[in-house]
Amino acid sequence: MAGPQALIEHLISEDRYPILFFLFSRAGVERNAGEMAERLSLLREEDVIRVSALAESLPEQVRRLHPALVRCLPRGIGFHHAGLLPAARQAVEELFVRGYLPVVFCTETFALGVNFPARTVVLGAMTKRDDQGYRQLLAREVLQISGRAGRRGTDQRGYAYFVINPAYPEETPATPPEVPEAVGRELELTPGAVLRLTLRYEGSRSEIKRYFANSFAAFRLRRQREELEVELQAARRELQRFSQVTGCPAVQPDSACAAEVWRRRASLEASLRHEEAILTDAARALRAMRKPRRRSRQQARADQASQRVAKLRQELAGLPEPGACPHAGAAPDPAGCPAFDERRSLLQHLRSRLLGLRRMPDPAAGLWRTFARQRGSLSRAGFIQEGLLADKGRLALAAGPGGVFFAEILSRIAGDPRPADLASWAAGSLCESDERKGAFKPEVIRSAAMHLRLAGLPVMYSPADARALLAWAQGAEVAVAAETGEIAPGDFVALARRVAETLRGSAQALPRLEAVLWAAHGAVWRDEVADVFGTG
Repeated sequence: MAGPQALIEHLISEDRYPILFFLFSRAGVERNAGEMAERLSLLREEDVIRVSALAESLPEQVRRLHPALVRCLPRGIGFHHAGLLPAARQAVEELFVRGYLPVVFCTETFALGVNFPARTVVLGAMTKRDDQGYRQLLAREVLQISGRAGRRGTDQRGYAYFVINPAYPEETPATPPEVPEAVGRELELTPGAVLRLTLRYEGSRSEIKRYFANSFAAFRLRRQREELEVELQAARRELQRFSQVTGCPAVQPDSACAAEVWRRRASLEASLRHEEAILTDAARALRAMRKPRRRSRQQARADQASQRVAKLRQELAGLPEPGACPHAGAAPDPAGCPAFDERRSLLQHLRSRLLGLRRMPDPAAGLWRTFARQRGSLSRAGFIQEGLLADKGRLALAAGPGGVFFAEILSRIAGDPRPADLASWAAGSLCESDERKGAFKPEVIRSAAMHLRLAGLPVMYSPADARALLAWAQGAEVAVAAETGEIAPGDFVALARRVAETLRGSAQALPRLEAVLWAAHGAVWRDEVADVFGTG
């Protein structure tokens, strides 16, 4: 992507600001904001004084971890992404709303669930990276970001710009999308979801099946089946109309069409001649051979050719006599029949609709099979007993999303663990990313993981996340804890808040370890993690 300075200067001169400049990497957001701040100053002198004072009043951790942001803000330029500390994000959002940041470089998280519209949005790239590599932006992503352009009650219109990469101009669409992609059916039956359904319906097979039948996934498949049936009826009506117009027996099987019979017979006769030649050669070679092994192989070849010849003759005998073709007589050439190709296309369309209906799965049955497999694994692991939730299953639900692993860990603790260790194990057990997972180090973690895997349940553990929370629970500053876990400060705070929720829920559900779990919660819920409003 070329430098954004020329575009930003143009938008400022045309009074098309404030501007949200969307990029899809945190490093790109910070780099571009820093470069712009070195070249442009977009605030009046009195506003520079106000913003500088606010930047200097930010918490010490923010100023120490995000010095680039502190330098950018007095220039009227900000940046925003999930890796920033909450107090830093809060400062950028507040300054943007108050009109002190004409330009903010941001990732797409700024367009999700945050109501900060601008006069202009710029998409700095039309590709983004996901788990499978780089891909084009979806229409709904483009529309979601573009929808930030235009402030109700302030702007008569909003502006959305697409930056064209000169090396890959084809990545940018010639016209913006008008409608988003259809919402796909997705009902992920995680172990936690299976436990919730088991608790909600008390293990009732009929109630759970009814739930699946009423799910959005089942609704989407029913809608697709209805659409296929409508298309099937339309295809049949079109064939009927075609038959009336052309005189061809289009609604009958293929053999009723003279041209189709002619084509099929010609194809079968050509295949028959080929197989008869193979059979003749095999018989001639067989008579000339004397060695038993060679004669045996050649006899097998001759037998196979004989079977194919018999099958082809049977198919030929089963073909009906072609009737008179309304277009070309009794023995028409399909290439010369003006209606042949259209009729064949209509029949292929009809067959594809029929095949689609036959292959359409029963969504409720498929979801039930997945549920039953997961329930079996949870029963073997002791989370479900006799179809109902066991105490360990209730603990897993109380621990929150990803709580199955942590509940298994807690069930194996005999004495009184250190609060910092509990916080560490909770953080590691909440791992959901292949990039963060690693080896199971403590013995209690290894034994819990082995038990779950033998039961057939998925297990991931992040030693890096565990180290980060261990350092934090032992009193380290947020910068140290994040560096220990090789994680961005904002991501660390988000992880620590999840851990605090897991510890709080577990303490309420497990009286045996209630005191130490609350102590672990207290060690995590402090300073930046407890500062939910980002005030510092």
